[in-house]
Amino acid sequence: MFCVYLPINMKNVPVISVIVPIYNVADYLDECVSSIVGQDLCDIEIILIDDGSSDGSAEKCDCWASKDERVVVVHKKNGGLSSARNAGLDICRGRWIRFVDSDDVLPLDSLSRLVDAATDDSDMVCGQYRGFVDKLPKSHGSHGRSVSIDWHSTMLEMLYQHHISSSVCDKLFGKDLFTTVRFREGILYEDLECLARIIPLIRRTVVVDDVVYFYRKRPGSILNVLNKRRLVILDITKDIRVRMGSIPSRPLEKAASDRELSANFNMFLLLNKHGMGHGEDADRCWKVIKCRRIVSLFNPKVRMKNKVGIMLSFGGRKFFSLFKSVC
Repeated sequence: MFCVYLPINMKNVPVISVIVPIYNVADYLDECVSSIVGQDLCDIEIILIDDGSSDGSAEKCDCWASKDERVVVVHKKNGGLSSARNAGLDICRGRWIRFVDSDDVLPLDSLSRLVDAATDDSDMVCGQYRGFVDKLPKSHGSHGRSVSIDWHSTMLEMLYQHHISSSVCDKLFGKDLFTTVRFREGILYEDLECLARIIPLIRRTVVVDDVVYFYRKRPGSILNVLNKRRLVILDITKDIRVRMGSIPSRPLEKAASDRELSANFNMFLLLNKHGMGHGEDADRCWKVIKCRRIVSLFNPKVRMKNKVGIMLSFGGRKFFSLFKSVC
């Protein structure tokens, strides 16, 4: 493959640092790293954080480092996804930062598409993602439309889940954004929690239509099963709503309120699905649903899926619990 090196102003400073947290993903790791090593933008450093793997992933990391001088490997005690990402942030040297989960894959022009879209005053570039199970989707290889927006609009798009996802993996970040910010360790939904703190620091965001990330849908993923740790999303979305409410912007407060409603919809249905629909956690969700639903119902920016959920909720708690998924 033709490899393009971009000129860099600072000696030995890569354009992008790609941080890959790794924990027991030996079956998928080579495909992931191969997609990064093979990018058509080559002025990068690839930081593989082995987070205490015991399945041969650590040895695979070292093998990649021996084959490509751009690969840096850190072996550390298991601390979770956020801990691994933070370890990468502590040593990265690139002017831009990209996060890739170790069971996922990048289109081979992913990095160049995001860098090309960046402007002098942008601190974040957001692309689009596409899921797959076994066979990788096709990358169309054409550059789509891009728009530049301020942090306020960025937050609205992310909270309403329109054109900006709550994942960090389909985005490019200016390194300076992480001068004081790190991922919160020991929780799920760390991406949403971190983005809600990062976005107010941004001058401009560029949003592109290009698919820049392929994420693998795995049946064993913790987000596909009930785990009490998932209930932290209720606290995260509540905290975001409180913080957005402290900003003199009614649109931001309404967007955060809808995101909190969506989280409570999902958790309420999941708890009912697993026979836990009459406990205090479900009670908490239902209380928030009743409190937030009217505002979201008459908000034209709210997704239709959420409005369907609202309408169903007026049938009562028992009626609503019959549905498997709404939002």
